[in-house]
Amino acid sequence: MKWKIVNLLLLPFLLFPFSSFSHVGYVVNTSANDILLKNLWLEKIWNAFSSNGIFLIIIIFVSITIGYLLALYISKTKTYQKISDKLHAFSKYNTYIVSVAVLIYLINLAISKEFISPFVHTIEILITLQYIIAILIILGFILKKNYITFAGSILGIIGYVASIIISKNIYIFGNAEVLSIFVYLLLACDVIKTKIIKEHVLAFGIGFSLMFLAFYEKIFKPHLSALVVEQYNLQNYIPMTTELWILTSAIIETLIGLLLIIPHTRKAISIPTLLVLSMSLLIFKENVFSHITLFAIIILFILTKTQKTIF
Repeated sequence: MKWKIVNLLLLPFLLFPFSSFSHVGYVVNTSANDILLKNLWLEKIWNAFSSNGIFLIIIIFVSITIGYLLALYISKTKTYQKISDKLHAFSKYNTYIVSVAVLIYLINLAISKEFISPFVHTIEILITLQYIIAILIILGFILKKNYITFAGSILGIIGYVASIIISKNIYIFGNAEVLSIFVYLLLACDVIKTKIIKEHVLAFGIGFSLMFLAFYEKIFKPHLSALVVEQYNLQNYIPMTTELWILTSAIIETLIGLLLIIPHTRKAISIPTLLVLSMSLLIFKENVFSHITLFAIIILFILTKTQKTIF
């Protein structure tokens, strides 16, 4: 009962169809840093919250309540239960889904001469390492040789850490879901015996990634987010000022990240999250591969019966 109350208060704020999931750094021209001053936009964001904070909180709370009641009603229908049961039957392909997703992600980065993240341009030997990681992961799964997948996962984890060291750019934490997939596959090999539920690792990875991007892009570098709002005319979709767009996007992205981490709210938030993520790609016209790992994890959550405990 207490978690139903928590869901009622927090969950389906996604009546707000904000495009808050796209990596700002993927779509904005970074040379435009000099166009808008960071401090100016920080002041604008603060003023927007000061003058509209209560209004925003009320609107979000009402949307959460209406959205959750609607989702709750739908989830009780026989049609939903039948669809949910059929979806659960595909959960046996979870490992395959994330394996293929990370394979496509890594190979596309390697072709672009990028390593682990689109923000790491590096030497040829590391690009080759990325091909090796991708091949080991998919080969281990196809041949059903756990030690091959284990080796690929270990190299993937090392590669992710190396990408942070090489680039010296904390923006790579915005790709934390990639690291979580490597850890997920590592646990799926059963080489290391643990009681940790693999899906929770993915949940923490994607949740942390979204919350990090909310703060890093919208709060600490709002001038870049402002460029995205204005460059793509997002006010045409929802008539709000640029400051309110940035502020509400940060709030929503933070909440979604948190709700994906919490087991009791994860499945309910996954379907609308998938829809909003798809909308973002359509609006920004990005390559799907740059977010394919996000898609794979969200789909996995939809297919899987959520475990309520971490162990």
